[in-house]
Amino acid sequence: MIFKYLHPLLLLLPIFLSAINGYSVEIAKGKIDQRSYHYEKLDNGLQVLLISDPQADKAAASLDVPVGSSDDPSGREGLAHFLEHMLFLGTEKYPQADEYQTFISNHGGSHNAYTSSNHTNYFFDVNAADLAPALDRFAQFFIAPLFDANYVERERHAVDSEFKAKYKDDYRRTYDVYQQLVNPNHPAAKFSVGSLVTLADRPQNPVRDDLLNFYRHHYSAEKMALVVLGRESMTELQQLIYPLFSQIPHQKEGGGGNDNKLSGNSGNIETPLFLPNTLPLEAVIKPERILREMTLLFPLPPVKSYYRQKPLDYIGNIIGHEGEGSLLSLLKKQGWAEALSAGIYSNNEDYSTFQITVRLSENGVKHREQIRQLIFYVLKTLRNHGIEIWRYSESKQLADIAFQYQEAGRSIDTVRLLANNLHDYPAADVIRGDYAYDNFDALLIDDYLSAMTPENVLVLSTFPEAETDRISSNYQTPYAVNTLSVAHSSIKTALPEELVKQFALPKQNEFIPQSAELLTSDQLINAPTPILLQDKERQAIWFKQDTSFNVPRANLVIRIKSPLVSQSIDAASKMHLYAELVKDQLAEKSYPASLAGLSFSLSANSRGIDITLQGYDDRMGVLLELLLKTITNPVFNDNRFVNVKQELIKNWNNSKKQTPYRRLFDELPTILFEPYWSQLEMAEAIHGVTAPDMRQFSGEWRNGAELQALLYGNIAQSAADSWSRQLGNLIETGDKPVNAARVVKLNNRDAIPGQAITVNHNDKAVVLYVQGETDTLQDNANMLLLQQVVESAFYHELRTEQQLGYIVFVTAMGLKEVPGSLFVVQSPQASVPHIQQSIQNFLVAYSEQLPTDLNRHKQAVLTHLLERPKTLSEMAERQWTNILKNDHTFSYRKRLADHVSRLEFSDLQQYYRKVILQPTKSYWLYTVTAKQEPKNQAELQVLPQLPKLQAESYYQYP
Repeated sequence: MIFKYLHPLLLLLPIFLSAINGYSVEIAKGKIDQRSYHYEKLDNGLQVLLISDPQADKAAASLDVPVGSSDDPSGREGLAHFLEHMLFLGTEKYPQADEYQTFISNHGGSHNAYTSSNHTNYFFDVNAADLAPALDRFAQFFIAPLFDANYVERERHAVDSEFKAKYKDDYRRTYDVYQQLVNPNHPAAKFSVGSLVTLADRPQNPVRDDLLNFYRHHYSAEKMALVVLGRESMTELQQLIYPLFSQIPHQKEGGGGNDNKLSGNSGNIETPLFLPNTLPLEAVIKPERILREMTLLFPLPPVKSYYRQKPLDYIGNIIGHEGEGSLLSLLKKQGWAEALSAGIYSNNEDYSTFQITVRLSENGVKHREQIRQLIFYVLKTLRNHGIEIWRYSESKQLADIAFQYQEAGRSIDTVRLLANNLHDYPAADVIRGDYAYDNFDALLIDDYLSAMTPENVLVLSTFPEAETDRISSNYQTPYAVNTLSVAHSSIKTALPEELVKQFALPKQNEFIPQSAELLTSDQLINAPTPILLQDKERQAIWFKQDTSFNVPRANLVIRIKSPLVSQSIDAASKMHLYAELVKDQLAEKSYPASLAGLSFSLSANSRGIDITLQGYDDRMGVLLELLLKTITNPVFNDNRFVNVKQELIKNWNNSKKQTPYRRLFDELPTILFEPYWSQLEMAEAIHGVTAPDMRQFSGEWRNGAELQALLYGNIAQSAADSWSRQLGNLIETGDKPVNAARVVKLNNRDAIPGQAITVNHNDKAVVLYVQGETDTLQDNANMLLLQQVVESAFYHELRTEQQLGYIVFVTAMGLKEVPGSLFVVQSPQASVPHIQQSIQNFLVAYSEQLPTDLNRHKQAVLTHLLERPKTLSEMAERQWTNILKNDHTFSYRKRLADHVSRLEFSDLQQYYRKVILQPTKSYWLYTVTAKQEPKNQAELQVLPQLPKLQAESYYQYP
């Protein structure tokens, strides 16, 4: 009788124990990881990893199915991807097509999914208190989806829109060529996205029937892996997941992985990746962007089961090294390359591939043969002299440090990664597997190196000057195929001795932390917020110790505003080039630091430069000194100057090749904000700049500069004082002021006609920018809540119901303190006027549909604002934002949250009418396809460069 007083779900506990009997696994985790983990397998074979984190602000879940585009039936390419789309569009328990998405959005969360060659992964996060109802909706995807016939037809068009949106993407276009070259009978040859052609209804064969068959065959519980993270106790999490996910059907014939064996996706693939006598081969490819690179791809035996040895990681670490004497160093000195990467490309049960990619200079394109010869020389040297236990031990040491001090990160990222990992590693190593360097196996490394030969390589060379005679099948990529002789690719053709002798295997890494100790209590300063360590004219340096994340790391954030840089496009473009030259000069010496978890970045802007250092504090002073010395006394090598400048101009010019809606994103600040110039404008401005010009600029830009900085983390007072003095030496005296930042006020203007930019893409993109009334906290609060309320409905109406395109969303667009929203649609079939009218119709209609009960929406915004930072870097970034906003109470997010919490329906309704329905608060941008004349010149004003708006008034910031 006593059981009647227990919670009903506790009666299921014997079932839980039965379900997990024999599957007790201890999950290896890092020393600072405070989360609790529990692995089990349900009766239906579903693998489950539960994570209890009492401090979590967001709960999250991910379910991974080891099935992907490789499993698509012949003639139904893209079916796995199409199925991923369809699961979001209604289930038997929740038949409304937008039920799941709306619930997640209204409860502070986000959701997504992806389909790869051998995985499909579904994931979401949500306010921690709302995990149970979110899981109920999520589980129905895998229990009883509807596959509503109406949405099957609509979603075919969405998949086709996604295909067309990325039609000009060079990665996809190059991969399309790769698929032409591999064995046509191998799964890697399959078109993965899908289109209206591959997903069409056919006589006696509707695509919905194939969807259902694919789902029933592959979406079986024993193949799946589920990860759930919540603040509940482990027992409570079990009580949540078992009644739901035990309903997922189990198919014994489906097979599947378990906690002790690695699970595959498609069974054994006996078909070789390349047909006999295909390799060696070079494909030359003409890209859409200005892109020059060469990839050497080696088909290899499977490596997945050797995750404890990591032979290909060992090889990649040495080939991809960027320090002194490295392969990249030699290529840069020859003027042949700008970047290099090496590592595993595909990692499947039945095969793997390893690739070495070199980003070429214009001159490097002409020396591809010599570059390949040099690569094979390096591979031979590595095989003969580089397989050493001390190198493996160093990689192990670095990986162990990273694992032990791995910070929690976002809940959604954790579950997504671990759900995938459950198919790649035994459950005990689901976290540690990526970091495991347990067994040095020289023979195993040698075996893989022995397969990286001139006889066994596919070369993919991409450059605009390529002469082609073929077109790929799906993305219409121009390419040609050259058969390579072994001698053509090998070191049998002699390399210059003076070049070869410069190569050196990496030295021992001097940046590996010698101490990983946290500051002791007597070293800590009792200060709840950052304190001013240095407060002088034109400089303010803040300092805050923080050991609450239990990591021996620190963050240094620096902003320097220059009067010279803020005055003109010429100076601003030189500032960008200066930053690239400094990074190039530091590349070899700083690369070992990056391997040891200590990195820096330099990012120029229209008024100066931002500098960050982050990582283990033990050796940060060494890197800081090196960085500051280079900034104040740069040495510009003439040969490197030419290549770095060309690379920067190339990257800037490539901005016009971006996806249409991203082109509009880039243009908007150039119209509304100053000083600010587009990348295309700066590319033109910097064209004639010489090395002597830059030497002169490097001695002038710091005159009269203003410096702000934050030193944050595991930093002793003595180190902070020393670093502060060094930072103070960065700026020099001067009397010119830094030009203020200004944002155009749309308030007092007449309604602004839309403007268009020309793009080389058939999709049409439309962006509506809506500016807030003022730049106050109250106005920012209103705009945040408005975005939260409207985003799900906007997506559902224009994407799901009207099927305007795959890319439909609402996002924030703040300029300094001025709040703004962007309503974005990119469509392969609708015209610009039609998209504009659809957006306008929605916004007018929605003014009468605003929810009167805002509690859920307010809570979603508050969760985002008040969510605890997950890492030291995230906390430092928040404090830095307070400094930039001149909020020395360090409470910006809290004060903004207070304003949100006080908003009522009448406030939002009034704000919606004043901002969203007010034409003078809006600005339209849209695209016109290149070489296509607009039908109505008055409506579509096509400008080569959009001008600044001549506003009557501006928001102004120091």
